Amino acid sequence: MFHKAATLCKTSVSECVYVGDSYKNDYCGAMNAGMKAVWFNYEGCEEKENGVVSFSDWSDLPGIIEKLKEN
Repeated sequence: MFHKAATLCKTSVSECVYVGDSYKNDYCGAMNAGMKAVWFNYEGCEEKENGVVSFSDWSDLPGIIEKLKEN
């Protein structure tokens, strides 16, 4: 799914940022595919592991994406 999305957008997975609300399916799936990923942690769950990029307020997302672009 992640590679197909990148292909449809005519870009590489390494240039994509995937935002999803499922830690396992969205965040881990995107990271394993080579994308940058952001977890929409709307339930305020405890972080699954160090380094997980997450947010619970949509107004935080633009700043998070800007930081990811710098890396």
